[in-house]
Amino acid sequence: MIHHKLIDGLRYREDGIPVICLSPNAPRSAIEATAEDFARRMEKAAVFVFENLPVALDGEGSIDLPGLEAEEQEMFAEGLIPLPFETCWFETSVTIAPGHREIFGFLVEQLPGSGICVRALRTMQHAQAIDIDGHLVREYGDLTGEVWLVLPATDGKGLTIDTRDPLNVGRTRAELTGSDYARRVSGETGFVGWLTLMLSSRSTQVDRVPAPDKLNKQRIKRGRVPIAPHTMVSIIPRDVAARMRADREDAQGQLRSSPRLHWRRSHRRTYASGKTLVIPRLLIGYRNHAGAEIAPAQYRIDLSEPA
Repeated sequence: MIHHKLIDGLRYREDGIPVICLSPNAPRSAIEATAEDFARRMEKAAVFVFENLPVALDGEGSIDLPGLEAEEQEMFAEGLIPLPFETCWFETSVTIAPGHREIFGFLVEQLPGSGICVRALRTMQHAQAIDIDGHLVREYGDLTGEVWLVLPATDGKGLTIDTRDPLNVGRTRAELTGSDYARRVSGETGFVGWLTLMLSSRSTQVDRVPAPDKLNKQRIKRGRVPIAPHTMVSIIPRDVAARMRADREDAQGQLRSSPRLHWRRSHRRTYASGKTLVIPRLLIGYRNHAGAEIAPAQYRIDLSEPA
């Protein structure tokens, strides 16, 4: 978990992960104010660390992120897929290449009524040190200052995204790299919605990790923010993920002829009382290379208490 390291980097600069805002035009005072605001909000957040995600590389240097389907977007717009807490920190890592890992960090806040506010802070980890503004670093956080409001569309069909880029980092970078800014924002906000949805899936495995009391006493003495308790979330339960890795090794990576994941799609369920709930996607089976079906355990998730 890098949550506490990022807070140190945002707030103290000399500790934790260096936080860098790549914008030659942004005033230093604006960057520092953005970092302080981000750190303050992170301290209030319930922390969720996601692992075993069905994320793939597209072969062209980009990441294929899961997102919400059209019907799920409608459910989200109707307020049927709320955050478990008013403010959440979602964190998950993706291996891009040997020695190169990217950690997605999303600060997500529930808006009054329906909709969420998303602030992103991506962290890069490289096998070899690289030069960033004259500093050789292997690990750094990329704070752009962007704020994305994911709201119900005015026509009542799906969602709309209000993109705010006060430091003009996101759009400037897209112009420099030739990337599609709108596609990036849509992909990452859709990913946040998918993570929110999958928190309630019966096949998602959730484990509580308490705060390290001994280490926190030392941090408090040094004037640092204590490390928060957090929740480990496995979208693909660990036992299934372990068997998938073993099957892949046994079959020399040839598992294409057998469906490795099978999700039962999300749907609404309306009860006699008139109350409507969302039944999230459910991982209902996996056949290994030998044809044997693996059914994941059914987990009952209680998110009523902070991590």
